[in-house]
Amino acid sequence: MGIRGQNSRPPERLAEISARWIFGRHTLEGRTGSYCTFDEQPTNSPHRHNHYEICLVLSGHGIFYHGGASHALGPGVLFLADPGVVHEITSFETRDLRLVFFSFSIEVTPSPIAESDENRLLAAFLREHRLISRAVGDLADYLPLLRPRALPRANQSARVALLETLLAMISLLAGIGPEAGGATERPGAVRKALDWLDLHFRGKVREAEVARAAAVSERTLRRLLRRHCGQSLATLVNERRIGHAVHRLLMGFTVGQVAREVGIEDPGQFSRLFKRHLGCPPKVFQGAHAPTVPRTEWSGDSSVRVS
Repeated sequence: MGIRGQNSRPPERLAEISARWIFGRHTLEGRTGSYCTFDEQPTNSPHRHNHYEICLVLSGHGIFYHGGASHALGPGVLFLADPGVVHEITSFETRDLRLVFFSFSIEVTPSPIAESDENRLLAAFLREHRLISRAVGDLADYLPLLRPRALPRANQSARVALLETLLAMISLLAGIGPEAGGATERPGAVRKALDWLDLHFRGKVREAEVARAAAVSERTLRRLLRRHCGQSLATLVNERRIGHAVHRLLMGFTVGQVAREVGIEDPGQFSRLFKRHLGCPPKVFQGAHAPTVPRTEWSGDSSVRVS
């Protein structure tokens, strides 16, 4: 991760575990990272690496920059840095971001071994995955199992815990929820609903319209979103709005302009929503992060997908 804001004496640490598991055609290699805080230095600076890096926010707020997009971070957010992509994590305003990270890689080779749930999960992840998600359940419950242990048997248990932790995180970013009896892909209704939100989050979102786009009842839509996304419709809409707002603020648009663009007419309401997600008002965020060049000279991508 290259973190410079890590405390000199972190309250906890993870055991140093590196393990390799073969599931049919896919080989998963995972490694523990560490706990990181962004109080002394609020950024880990732009960098890249040749493996996946997956992070879980334990507390605090910040911003995740990845390949030209900006994503809001808060407690319970799970996010991923792809191999070879420049990324950065910051917490300039609040300096209270605390997270834990892991790294992994996936190798694909021909194999006659029968398909397994793990093999299908890794294949789904490689086909398509999100960069950011809200953790379903409490992934932090795995962390005590990954503490350093003196006994060899305990270290073996830690390797099993590492595998379970990685698979749980990968499944969320691949759009696959934990189901009894194995991993199950998100139903088409959920994908249709999320696709509709990506296109319409800037306007007034009505539950009935989303349900109609997903071809399900409103009650079924609420149940599916809770089960497969772990979030309400309102939360999913607000995450998209904040993600888009961050990028527009960085481009130099005024708070009022950004508020209207994401479908919120009242700048005060928008400011309260922004502060709740990022820990600071949008004007303060803009003053700290926006480039000094005029908006017309800014060449950043104006679209941010937070899904």
